[in-house]
Amino acid sequence: MIAELAPAAAPPIPAHVCAVTAITGAEAVASRLDSPGWREIDAFETQAAALPQVTLPVEHLFTPGLYTRKIFMPAGTLLTSRIHLFEHPFVIAAGVVSVWGDETGWQTYRAPYLGVTLPATRRVLHIHEDTTWLTFHVTTETDPDKIGLEITYTGGQHASLGAAATQTKLP
Repeated sequence: MIAELAPAAAPPIPAHVCAVTAITGAEAVASRLDSPGWREIDAFETQAAALPQVTLPVEHLFTPGLYTRKIFMPAGTLLTSRIHLFEHPFVIAAGVVSVWGDETGWQTYRAPYLGVTLPATRRVLHIHEDTTWLTFHVTTETDPDKIGLEITYTGGQHASLGAAATQTKLP
């Protein structure tokens, strides 16, 4: 449950196995919009939106056919991710973060870490140490706002591309 904000002891990090799926990102999102886990994240986002917000610095790097997004998240930050439509790699270059997903529960990652985000992934993050997270997306677009609309789900209440972050001291 998200209410248990972070595990007392970090579980071992599982080996990541990249899954190939025939379902599209939009179909995967549509099938999960009303799932119990996503309703729980919706409730968390509503509560978090009422707390003081922080701005998370983002850097954009463009190379031919590839967009790299780098975000810095300070220790003590709680946030939700964007809802991803496409499979893509990510790197945790610095820091320690606990990540909650409705299918995985809490997992704690320590840099350096290389992983893959699958379509319809939606996360809650609890940043334990200042963290730098990079994502890599195949696209020829060079406008970060247009890319956000291209690679993430922005329908209905999710138009804000993930909840704003809040910094709080957690037990």
